[in-house]
Amino acid sequence: MGCLGKQIVPGGKSAALDPHPGIHDDRETSGNDSAKPGGTNLAVAPAICKELEKPCTATPAATFCELPEITGTVLVPGNRPYAFGANECEARKGVLEQVCKRGIDIKSASAIKCKAGGSGGKCPVTPRMCITVYDPRFCVATSYAGQAIPADTRLAGWGANECVAREELANIACAQNLNPDLVQGVSCSRQAEFRGDCPPLQPACDPGDNTAHDCEVGISAPGGSKISAQGASKCLARFNLDFQICLAGQSPAAMAQRVSCRQK
Repeated sequence: MGCLGKQIVPGGKSAALDPHPGIHDDRETSGNDSAKPGGTNLAVAPAICKELEKPCTATPAATFCELPEITGTVLVPGNRPYAFGANECEARKGVLEQVCKRGIDIKSASAIKCKAGGSGGKCPVTPRMCITVYDPRFCVATSYAGQAIPADTRLAGWGANECVAREELANIACAQNLNPDLVQGVSCSRQAEFRGDCPPLQPACDPGDNTAHDCEVGISAPGGSKISAQGASKCLARFNLDFQICLAGQSPAAMAQRVSCRQK
């Protein structure tokens, strides 16, 4: 889910929002840039960072790579270190460079997962020239490439104004290996307050917890139904529920005491 500036904190205001601070880099790697460690001190970096010194010789084939877990913590989609490349080698190096710059300890390059690039060359997103007017908005997409997106997986972006929110929505699409030009059915709503708990931050979920849960909150969503969400664990179910609460224009922190979860 590009970095758009300062993270909003409770009581704070900013003209831009990065919901995933310090984790990702939207730069599309190139043959030369991806081979450089970008200032990483390879003498003290994890041993795996030595792989940045190896040249790429792979056959061109647009590729998307991401890191799904960090030290036993499952990273939710859109909140993972990721990169695009002209081939798998370059895309993998793009992720590895971020890992090494940030001192993230991964034991093997096999932790980085890759697949065919789906962005159509539209990622990273070209930054918009957004004005700094503070008018908090969140934008939600209901379809992609003509297909409806399920309510619990809709793409959304938050920003200090509609321009920033739309740019963040496009970046979220890139983070999920989607073509931002095919994101459709976008509507933007005003938030009374730009809360620090929307969008919800990455939870520290145990990857070994496979007890699927349903969670719901006792407030009505638009249309009259309760807000509910599912997850492969209680931790992920709560995160998904918080996301749905944000989409309803509410504050997860304010709703926390009303949440109930049950094992499936």
